[in-house]
Amino acid sequence: MITGKFVREKENRFLCLVDISNKQEECYVSSSSKLKNYINLNKKTVLLVPNKGKRLRTKYTLQAAKVNNVWMLLNLNYVNDLMQEFLLKKYGKDTLYREHYIKDYKTDFYVSKKKLIIEAKGILANKNEAVYPLVSCGRTQRQLKEILGLLKQGYKVEYCFIIMNPHIRDIRLNDKEKAAKLIFKKCIAAGMKIKYFKTKFYNGKCSLKELKNEDISIT
Repeated sequence: MITGKFVREKENRFLCLVDISNKQEECYVSSSSKLKNYINLNKKTVLLVPNKGKRLRTKYTLQAAKVNNVWMLLNLNYVNDLMQEFLLKKYGKDTLYREHYIKDYKTDFYVSKKKLIIEAKGILANKNEAVYPLVSCGRTQRQLKEILGLLKQGYKVEYCFIIMNPHIRDIRLNDKEKAAKLIFKKCIAAGMKIKYFKTKFYNGKCSLKELKNEDISIT
């Protein structure tokens, strides 16, 4: 991996500037909303991963930033890859399916022998508390409605929060998203399990560690 200093996000979504050896390089940002909504990256040391493929606009993707001496994952597209790596060790490749459809509903992961749906949600914030969902788009509400219906049909569901900043200790359901918050609680009442994971870096490689439920509070 390559390190650099974060300069700024560009006006265009998905792009930022990073100083690499005193040269500014345009890099890809795998987030549909501006990172400044989550975290201040000004002059932070960042990790970059080379992009694969030809005729790409950028050479690198923004992978992580060092905040308070801890690497914080920023690559939201990488969350499901990490989750898959964790789940394969737990369930094996013969029973685990990624982006599996149950009628019109596309799961993040599905464990066939357990009739288990697993959803992975990256949680990013600059402070000890994160708000979920941070950006209002209606997608979370629609998904939770579908999950509630599947729970009533006998499917099991695990809603997994991937803590991308290891300093986060609290997740607060967004009060502005009252409908989504209500359905979320109905899903829990119907049997949906909440699980928490944190990202950890070792020698530049990122992996997931499952947390105890008492390690994170959600309100």
